[in-house]
Amino acid sequence: MSPHNGFHFVLDCSITMAWLFEDETTQYTETILDQLSTHTAIVPTIWPLEVANVLVH
Repeated sequence: MSPHNGFHFVLDCSITMAWLFEDETTQYTETILDQLSTHTAIVPTIWPLEVANVLVH
């Protein structure tokens, strides 16, 4: 499958942050990360603000 195959999934802040903080990583979060090589992730409009909020605290 190519990234342009029409299959998208919604990525939220909690999954993104699990990739940054090793103690939060699970098999599920790693599976989602692997999916990015073949699928397109979309994020909510507020996602950049949520990520920034976690990083500054």
